[in-house]
Amino acid sequence: MAKAPNLYRRQAVYWWRRRIPKNLRQLFSTSEIRVSTRAHMVGEAAARGARLRVITDLAFQELERAVSTGLTISDQTFDQLVQQLIRDELDRCERERELAGPRTEADIQQAVLDQQRQRARLQQALRTNVYGDLEDQLAPAIEAVQEVATEPDLAVLRRRAARGLMDATEINEAREQGIYSRDTRVSAVAANGSSLSAPVSGPLDGARLPMRREPAQPSQSAAPAPAKTPAVNNHNVLNLKRDRSSTTETRASESRGSPTHRSVDGRTPGAGPRISDVKEMFIAEQRKSMRRHCRVAVDLLQDGLDDLVISEMSRAAVADVIVLITQLPVTHGKSSKTKLRLREQVARTNAEETEAIEAAVQCVQENGADRKKIARASLEARIERLSSIQSLTNHRRRINSFLRWCHKKGYIPQAFQVDLEDIPRQVRDDAENRDQKKGARMSWGREKLQKLLTSSIMTDPNKELGDPMFWSILAGPHQAPRMEEWMQIDPQTDVGVEEGIPVIRIQRGLGQHAKTEAAERVLPIHPVLIAAGFLDLVEQRRAEGSHWLFPMLDHGADGRFSSIFTKRFSRYREDEGLYDPQHDYHSLRSDFQEFLDDADVPLNVRKRLMGHRIEDITEGKYRKRDYSISRKAEYIKLIDYGIEVERINGIPVVKLRDRADASEPTAADEVVL
Repeated sequence: MAKAPNLYRRQAVYWWRRRIPKNLRQLFSTSEIRVSTRAHMVGEAAARGARLRVITDLAFQELERAVSTGLTISDQTFDQLVQQLIRDELDRCERERELAGPRTEADIQQAVLDQQRQRARLQQALRTNVYGDLEDQLAPAIEAVQEVATEPDLAVLRRRAARGLMDATEINEAREQGIYSRDTRVSAVAANGSSLSAPVSGPLDGARLPMRREPAQPSQSAAPAPAKTPAVNNHNVLNLKRDRSSTTETRASESRGSPTHRSVDGRTPGAGPRISDVKEMFIAEQRKSMRRHCRVAVDLLQDGLDDLVISEMSRAAVADVIVLITQLPVTHGKSSKTKLRLREQVARTNAEETEAIEAAVQCVQENGADRKKIARASLEARIERLSSIQSLTNHRRRINSFLRWCHKKGYIPQAFQVDLEDIPRQVRDDAENRDQKKGARMSWGREKLQKLLTSSIMTDPNKELGDPMFWSILAGPHQAPRMEEWMQIDPQTDVGVEEGIPVIRIQRGLGQHAKTEAAERVLPIHPVLIAAGFLDLVEQRRAEGSHWLFPMLDHGADGRFSSIFTKRFSRYREDEGLYDPQHDYHSLRSDFQEFLDDADVPLNVRKRLMGHRIEDITEGKYRKRDYSISRKAEYIKLIDYGIEVERINGIPVVKLRDRADASEPTAADEVVL
């Protein structure tokens, strides 16, 4: 009899087994995987079984992706190929400049013009999705995967490579004019990239780019050993990491002539794995919904400690890093622009804040302001930081989780964690004050919501039909999507008809995320959106072959559309005089919930419409089938904020419905679903 999940005993040895998902069984000759744990004790067998579970989860995820999309190459491998292509292009152009000899102004202008022409060719290729003229430039990346890649793989690689070369032309254009900076998102590649002469992991195992490169550093073994043994590392040799050679030389030079220092347990400092060596293993063992958050926290810890050897971490040093994190601006990690190191970012933010305060104080002084107004202007000019209690607690807990995991694996000899008491009192007080000022998120309310729904972009007849701000504001209170859910809609697959009713499918897919399993749902489209021409926009995007409803939007550094659009929505509210920290885009979901609650719509229906988990045993356990689309459509049609939509030359314009006409059918009501 099995003593733990997936375990069963065969004579004196425990075996682990797992059923293969039904949608993948055609790829296998058996319906389940069976592996001997080679363990006689149930505890040891359970630990090995947990690791096997993580490994098979990742394998099944990649196989499901390959089956559903036709892609056999992982996103990480795509990125590695593109990054190396960028580096090779930058190196080639730099070598030409080094050997060019003296250049005249005419030569410089011609070189700049050549880069601009190259960028125009790349831009045209990206617009038309035709890359025949770029085959020579893309050949190194294509040839590296030619034998194992499918046609969808090659299509994705061509486009991503063209986008990467666009970045390279911008850098080269600046370098032709003598401008060498580290302010581009590929600066890490330009400075520290590694060679593709090393084998690629995953489905491209053994693939090589036919490039003449310097020999790669030899890879090391797979699992980093505990702190008692020398450090080992078998992460993908293509993983772009900061070159630590200069740091090692500096440490060696500093230690010359001085006795060798040893840690408390007698080992030489520097022995054992570093944070970067075990980070991916830690993240892989976390719940899928928490991996992104854990990665952010550990990345910041690694950056703040300069990728320290894990056994050398101390409670005080980790607490200092957490304090540094609270000094980051609230927009940190949400921009697609270049990232600075943690300490550099804090220093730059402090400098920018000082300049802003000086400018604000000077401005009010010139207007003859008194001391109180000057103090007020100084406070208003301060940059908002990640110093809320919630941010402080979240980062502290995730870093503590990493510390506990390191101790469990044997990388830290003595367990420790950072408590709130380890954070300076001033930092904690500032966090509490910030939370009190910000307040809880609240619904907009009918009056303020009508102002938002009739703001400038909503009433402008000259805007583009696909303006993302218009559709996001209109959909927010009528469909209650989370911002990322709305930004990532694929017109090819996420909009359709069920039971004769137009619907939007919130679902996971290629480049699409869902907060939880409950967030995946099917929503009838509100009549107001149909009257505004939403289905016409979908057909237009389908005709263009676009997989994004709003292709003009960019991802943030975290790969999410919402990272950038959140800032745009904040600026829009400020410009319209509607800004209030308690009324953001997510607050529109509160208006949706309150309206349906006032209309006596059942709670569990509201939860399913909003993508919330149902914890009630009767409804959650004994009703697996969703409500019918027609029933949900009837509830959606109840939502009415007193507006109507008309189209002027095909462009939707929102206006308030006259009170006298409130009882008459609106344009939206006349839509046949």
